[in-house]
Amino acid sequence: MFDSSRTIQEGYDKYDGLFRIADFRSWTVIVSGTKLIEDVRKAPEDVLTFEAAIDEAIHALAPKTRRSHFHVPIIQTQLTRELTNSFDAIRDEVITTFSEVAPLTDGL
Repeated sequence: MFDSSRTIQEGYDKYDGLFRIADFRSWTVIVSGTKLIEDVRKAPEDVLTFEAAIDEAIHALAPKTRRSHFHVPIIQTQLTRELTNSFDAIRDEVITTFSEVAPLTDGL
């Protein structure tokens, strides 16, 4: 995928709230729309787990990383504590990214 922004926008325009995009190793599922996002948010832990999401994210970013039962506790403690110190920078980055990728339009 070379123009990911365009590809995601095409999927968003063409499909009603749920679509997937292939990359070189796997599929990424995109969920949009209030109802589907709420369904994901309310999904029980045995359906969508934090551990599985972290595991997938780690291996998407660093495929050669060995799977370890230490990743989730470290993320839940040390990384979470560090977010307080990094919150302003993360907030600024999120605002900048959203304004570039998904700017507000009239009527919103």
